[in-house]
Amino acid sequence: GFGLSTDEAGSFFTNAGLGWYIKALFGFITDRIPILGYRRKSWLALSLLGSGGAWLYVATVGTTSAQALMGALVFVNILVAFSDVVADGLMVQMSQVLERRFGLPEGTGNRPLQSWQWAGAFTAILFGAIAGGVIAQLFNVAVAALFSAALPIGLAVLVIFYVEEERVRF
Repeated sequence: GFGLSTDEAGSFFTNAGLGWYIKALFGFITDRIPILGYRRKSWLALSLLGSGGAWLYVATVGTTSAQALMGALVFVNILVAFSDVVADGLMVQMSQVLERRFGLPEGTGNRPLQSWQWAGAFTAILFGAIAGGVIAQLFNVAVAALFSAALPIGLAVLVIFYVEEERVRF
């Protein structure tokens, strides 16, 4: 540790969750400002690459002080919240395609997608917690941060090559 008091640790984690408090702003940004003609795909790839970059920062210099770690964690959490909003937006777009393609009543196409999204999220949390515990026992924070960087960077590559979205004009 960094020798934080209970109050300082509470403040640390409250501030680290900043991204979740401003989630509504992210939806507005992605709906209004496409990048390279995409409302969701580009933003998702950028937020994932940014998360990976922040974890690489943690692996290299982010553990030198509580302030450096706080800055990196705030940035990561902002980008994770941003990624969550973008993924939800992609899900809504896909559900609209399903509704049109299969003649489903409006607003029902997202039900199976939402179920799969939540199942995937909770499965990832479970395995992430287990893997995180193992990594924390076997390695130092820098190595754990490298593992944490690999996942969003790998996902960004998948998003770039496999997420299909119609292009829009600015």
